[in-house]
Amino acid sequence: MLYSGRRLNQKQRVLSAQTRSVSASRLSVLERPELEEKFAKALDQNKELKTRNNELQEALKQLKARLRWPPHIQEAVLGKESQQQEQNLKVLESRNLQLAEQCQLYERTIRQLEGRLEMLNSKNRCAEKPSHGAQFEAVKKAMEEWKSHAIAYKQQAAEAVSRLKDTEERLAQMLRLHTLDSAELIRTSRTSKHAVAQLTSVQEENRQMKAAIEKFQEKIDEMVGQLEAEKLRNIELQENVSQVQQLRRANIELLQEIDDVKKEKSAIQGQLQNLVHEAAQIPEALETETKHLRKQIDALRKEHAGDIKKLHHVLEDKGQQVKDLEAQAEELKSKLSNLKSQQQVKPKKIHVDHKNTQTISLEIDLKPPEATVELSNEESDQMLSQMNDEVEMHKQTMRSLQSMCESYKKELESLHEQLQTERKNYARQLSLEMAQFKALQEQLKNYSNNQVVVQAEIEAPKKAPKPKPRKITRQVKAASENEEIKELVLEIESLLVPEKSLLLGMKDNFFIDFKITLPSGEESESYETPANYPLPTSPSSPAHIGHKHKWQEQKVKALFRQPDCIIQFDLVSDNDKNPDMDCTEIGIGKLPLTELLRVVEANNMVNLDVPISIEGNSTAVASLRVALTKVS
Repeated sequence: MLYSGRRLNQKQRVLSAQTRSVSASRLSVLERPELEEKFAKALDQNKELKTRNNELQEALKQLKARLRWPPHIQEAVLGKESQQQEQNLKVLESRNLQLAEQCQLYERTIRQLEGRLEMLNSKNRCAEKPSHGAQFEAVKKAMEEWKSHAIAYKQQAAEAVSRLKDTEERLAQMLRLHTLDSAELIRTSRTSKHAVAQLTSVQEENRQMKAAIEKFQEKIDEMVGQLEAEKLRNIELQENVSQVQQLRRANIELLQEIDDVKKEKSAIQGQLQNLVHEAAQIPEALETETKHLRKQIDALRKEHAGDIKKLHHVLEDKGQQVKDLEAQAEELKSKLSNLKSQQQVKPKKIHVDHKNTQTISLEIDLKPPEATVELSNEESDQMLSQMNDEVEMHKQTMRSLQSMCESYKKELESLHEQLQTERKNYARQLSLEMAQFKALQEQLKNYSNNQVVVQAEIEAPKKAPKPKPRKITRQVKAASENEEIKELVLEIESLLVPEKSLLLGMKDNFFIDFKITLPSGEESESYETPANYPLPTSPSSPAHIGHKHKWQEQKVKALFRQPDCIIQFDLVSDNDKNPDMDCTEIGIGKLPLTELLRVVEANNMVNLDVPISIEGNSTAVASLRVALTKVS
């Protein structure tokens, strides 16, 4: 029993030493704050790369949407927009390459950190370099060994308890058997003392074993927590590796999408050119068809005008003949009445249809004549047969004339219907073209707005220097008679250029030549402001230009002429708010002319949507849209 207790103590010491070595190695692995910080930084940088990659994907989607813009405006924009799009694509490709290089660098740093972690673990465990998976398996094996040792220790403790019970039973039997013999009593007492001592020692060993088992169980729980932490770290590392792989795939997909966008752009350009040619040919073909149909209708009218007149004359003649026949019928009626008095003949019906002059019906009922008047009856029959023949001939002629008139009417109606259908088809085509035109305008607006966002991301805005005072001449062109056509033209002109936010710079006191050009081409008289233009005293009161003229149009064009450029914009008046005012409220912004001329030289035309203000003590109320056009 003492030997078994010593064995248990030795095994307990070996297990405690093993647990201390493992816990020391684990603590050495955990106590690395610098490496953990570097690893966390690498993970953060990897996340930032992922967000940038997502932003680039969104930008590429926007570029795809922008490249699908309408056909008939494509030709006007292809020269400038294609260069800008190629520059943007080159910038995006360079950014993608830089991000790919950064991803590779971060992957290398992650691998280096993982190698350093594995080196530190290998120094504490063995001379080899195990990975996180090998370390996890080693800890798992140690846990299984400790569990097996704990089970063995429990079995040994149970065996010791059973042995103690056996000794107690034996002692009881010995006491029962040797109660009478003193020597035996002494001997049994000695043996009992020895057994009691052994029992106490075994009980103490049992207590120690229980305490050791509890400590060992606590250490096992600690090791299980550490193993769970290692599992979580391994999962994080696997997620980081998967993220890096996804970034690589995303970069490859971005490059492929850029190539696809270029191909789509070339295909769309070809389609736009074809559609522009087709759109130009459709109205010409429709106009030629309508002209041809009108000529055919006029020719048919001219050809059949004589026939129609002849038919009218024939109808008049036939009507006169019918009247003559009616007169003859009346004469015959009188003759028949005479015959009646002579031959006792009773006419049953004599019916003349005056409404429809084409038919004359005579129904006669004769009594059997006497033998003395046979010749008169024959004469009357002949006369009636002649009259019936003439009436039938007139009916046939009238029917033929009516059929001819109806055929001419049907031809005219068919031509009229054909003309109406052609007009309806032409109107439908025009409406479809207008709807397509408006849809193209909306697409161009979306494209220009999205392009402003991309250019703002690529090029940072530069600060404008202070403006220099210059003398400005101003001409204003009035709107055309058709306001809808004018608005469409203005929208197209605004869509032909990319949008930027710039302001015009002027001085406080300036000289303005104010001229209005009418839609017919006639020019009205010029209005000039004084050289020392008075500024308003309060910020709310606006500056007034052109006091002698009241603007009726809401949108007009104005030109600021410089020595080397024309600044063209749409001027919006406030006559809706203040209809009694006899001038338009305008002002001038704060962009230096040097910066303005630099932008004009770079872009030739720029579309601006800016607030208007006069530099000094006040701010004007209106707003304007500016388009800059370089003068050759």
